[in-house]
Amino acid sequence: MQHLALGYSAGALVTWRVVWGFVGGRYARFTGFVRSPTAAWAYLRAYLPSVQRSGKTQAHYLGHNPAGGWAVLGLLAAVALAVVTGWVSYQDGSAELWCALHDLVGKGIILLAGLHVLAVVATGFIHGENLVRAMWTGRKRALPEQGVASSHRVIGLVLCFVTICFGWAIYTDRFPGLST
Repeated sequence: MQHLALGYSAGALVTWRVVWGFVGGRYARFTGFVRSPTAAWAYLRAYLPSVQRSGKTQAHYLGHNPAGGWAVLGLLAAVALAVVTGWVSYQDGSAELWCALHDLVGKGIILLAGLHVLAVVATGFIHGENLVRAMWTGRKRALPEQGVASSHRVIGLVLCFVTICFGWAIYTDRFPGLST
C-alpha cells in the first residue's frame, strides 16, 4: 500500500509543479523556458562535432535550455501518466492491461530521468557550471538584469506544505476515499 501512497504523492507533486509553472518565479514559469521544438532541436544540433568545428558558440541559458524545457514537460507528462494508469488499475476491471501500461510508463520514467541527469551533468561540464548545485540552491552566476526580483518563496512554501500534508494524509489513512 506504500506504492499507492507514493503514487498519490507523485500526483500531488506533479500538480504542484504545474501550478508553480504558472505562478512561480521568472525561471520556473513555463513561459520562461518552454520554447518551440525547432529551438530545442537547434540547441541539440549545436552539440554535433561538425557544428562545433564551424566556430559557432553554444548559447548559454540562465534557466532551462530549450531541450531541458522539453525534458521537464516530458517528465511531468510521464509521471502524470504513471499516476493515472496506476489509479485506473485499482478502479477498472481490466487491471491487467492498466498494470502493464503502468509498468511500461514506470520504465520510461527511469529512462527519461537517467537521460535528463546525464544531460545536466554533460551540459554543466561543457559550460563549466555546477548545474546540480544551481538546481538545488536556485543560485547561478548571472548578469544583474538576469536576477530574480521576487522568488515567490511564500507561495512555494505554501504549495510545498500542502503537498506534504496531502501525502501524509493519504499515507496515514486520514484522507477520505484515497486511503491506502
